[in-house]
Amino acid sequence: MMQLVNGHGARKILIAGKGDGVVQKILEAYNELLNLDLTIKTFDFAQDLNPDFLGDLVEIEKIVTEKFDIILCCQVLEHIPLEEALSVLSQMKKIARFVIISVPYKAITVRGTLKIPLIKEFEYCIKIPIWDSKTGMVDDRHFWEIGFNISLKKLKNIIRGLGYDILSSYVLKKDGFKYFFVLGSGID
Repeated sequence: MMQLVNGHGARKILIAGKGDGVVQKILEAYNELLNLDLTIKTFDFAQDLNPDFLGDLVEIEKIVTEKFDIILCCQVLEHIPLEEALSVLSQMKKIARFVIISVPYKAITVRGTLKIPLIKEFEYCIKIPIWDSKTGMVDDRHFWEIGFNISLKKLKNIIRGLGYDILSSYVLKKDGFKYFFVLGSGID
């Protein structure tokens, strides 16, 4: 995200799914520390979290009436049916220049570090999707997860079909459970 802030002048950020507020606090700390001149607003359905925008994510386009440089939506979309999540992504494309999402990736994860003398250390993370419906999803509050009921390849194709450019996509090597997408919407 900091590449978008520094390299693309992205300054206005909407956090979709405020949750416990830790992401907002981290961004505010970066903003203060580095004098980034960020505007950070939040969206959530829980009134007690005091978001800047209150409502159902599936109606984000009706509720958020201003444009943003970045929408950050991490570990949220899997809590609604896939078709609705894709509708939300489509709506977000109209609101922000960039959309960063993370979704769960159910898979067997093999990760480690390979160190060969005189060669740079290499970290790796290999994901092997689990297509076993008996074990269920990682969280029973999820409607869908990569590697359980949608493949990574299919999800990428759907995202491209919504008109996004996938600028970056990756799994966190230390975690392995969250898959991130940095999406360009093509709007200015």
